[in-house]
Amino acid sequence: MPEEVKPACRRLSRLTFLTPAECAAAEPRGYIVKGLIAPRDVGCIFGPPGAGKSLIAPYIGYRIARGESAFGMRTRPGKVFYVAAEDPHGMRGRVAGLERRYGAGTNDFLLVGGVSDLLIKDSPDLAELREAVAEHKPALIFLDTLAISFPGLEENSAEGMGRVVDVARSLTRHGAAVVLIHHDTKTAGATPRGHSLLNGALDVTLQLAVRDEEGVIRGNLRKNRNGPCDRQFAFTIGTESLGQDDDGDEISVAVLCEADGAAPKRQKLSASEQAALIILTELCGLERRDVTEAEWRHACIDGPRVSASDARASRRKATNRAITTLARGGYIQTRGNYVLPCDDAFDAELDGIADTGTKRDMSGTRRDMSRWQNRRRTGTDRTNPLGMSCPVPAYDAQTSDMNSLVG
Repeated sequence: MPEEVKPACRRLSRLTFLTPAECAAAEPRGYIVKGLIAPRDVGCIFGPPGAGKSLIAPYIGYRIARGESAFGMRTRPGKVFYVAAEDPHGMRGRVAGLERRYGAGTNDFLLVGGVSDLLIKDSPDLAELREAVAEHKPALIFLDTLAISFPGLEENSAEGMGRVVDVARSLTRHGAAVVLIHHDTKTAGATPRGHSLLNGALDVTLQLAVRDEEGVIRGNLRKNRNGPCDRQFAFTIGTESLGQDDDGDEISVAVLCEADGAAPKRQKLSASEQAALIILTELCGLERRDVTEAEWRHACIDGPRVSASDARASRRKATNRAITTLARGGYIQTRGNYVLPCDDAFDAELDGIADTGTKRDMSGTRRDMSRWQNRRRTGTDRTNPLGMSCPVPAYDAQTSDMNSLVG
């Protein structure tokens, strides 16, 4: 008799297939910080040195551990791991200051020391951290900082940043969200420093700027898959006394104090910065398509409007300075590889513009640009602010990560 042929074993598929009705009936994702951080997210707080990254991160974590709101957002009480790889001693003082300022009575904020290398293969630090996460099941994990937690990391390589993302995602296995503390680019672009793979993998990014003339540090959401990016973060740096040392001198530590989130009034742009902004507006209209940062930069360098110098190197430097100022001031935004003026970029700058040698009558541009950009987000308008037809790619919130404006 012929040998019976056994049916091949089918491998269980990891794919899921949901109808629209099943999507509508699905359970909500939940939140750790409502509208900002959800379970299993990977986020990043980034900015220049001294911008308060290691103040706002433990503050948010401490509020979560106590189940109290932070910056007007609800939090869901949960355990928090704060991995202080960079300055564990200093962070102990800051946590003590948080307890003094905002109240004691919680054991759910845990300062984690001893982590020195998550980069190497088969890292013993990572193995122990994963075991602790599996045991305690924290809601949120901070890694402060990315650079110290991953020593020797080639930040500009896809392989290096891929390792960071893999490690962070592995720590979310039991439901925790992970927030990386990192630096921004030299030009203060709207993405964390390093290869774009990192920003593409992040669910939320918060960029901090150095304190303004009033001593207020402000943060802007550059990416948020859990809500809008228009929420403002503002705080000042206060001090809390921890008593006296052996010499009788007062021991004080820095603590975060929430401030009014109203955005400061923009400073008037220079003639070069105004010219760069106008050139971008013209390219968005006259080129009949989205404009890459490189194209905008070349247009500024190739002409005399941003800088009238005969030396191309001088025009390049002037362009770099102008673009950096526009990025830092929130006058421009980027989507993928494209750059465009912000909706309100013209409110302060295109009324009575300075004479750059190419003075233009820009009346009505603010209204038209704002209307155009709002329609572009939904793909319902295929014209630019000058009334010319141009292709409009569909806006995808999942791929709308900001690219840094590298000089």
